[in-house]
Amino acid sequence: MYVEEKNIEKDTLLNLIQASINATKIFAADFITKEFKIYQSFYLCNRFFLLNLAAIYTAGFECPDTARIIPELRLMLDGVDRIYTAFNESFL
Repeated sequence: MYVEEKNIEKDTLLNLIQASINATKIFAADFITKEFKIYQSFYLCNRFFLLNLAAIYTAGFECPDTARIIPELRLMLDGVDRIYTAFNESFL
């Protein structure tokens, strides 16, 4: 079933909605997602993010053109600036 379909059956749509609701409940009950509510988890995720960037870019896997590595890393770090700002504001 696709959103663009003209003949959507009500029961099929309700089943998909119920499956989405059930998946959301499972995700919310997951231990890992509960741990993300504390600031230490954010720091751990941040460390993994930075280590991932370092590993991928120093190996030249993600960006074989070495002249573009630093500009790409700068763009990636600028991209997460909004996340870091929101995090800092939430724990002030």
